Amino acid sequence: MSKIEVDFIKVTFDDSTIGAAQAALAEGEMSVFEAYETEYDLIHRPVFTWSDSEKQQSVGASRRAAVEVNCFGKIGW
Repeated sequence: MSKIEVDFIKVTFDDSTIGAAQAALAEGEMSVFEAYETEYDLIHRPVFTWSDSEKQQSVGASRRAAVEVNCFGKIGW
């Protein structure tokens, strides 16, 4: 809760799998299929994303709001 209106909040995430996946791609020891799947996951399936309803939202003074984040689990990660 805040006594003033909030129209900006910065939340950051740290996905510890990105560095390992990028290193594995750089080493070049993966099969073509594994490399494609790993690269596709990095680009198109981020682990953390905002819920669609959270893109534009203001919180009025003395009000509460929930911030919804999606977490996508990956097998073996």
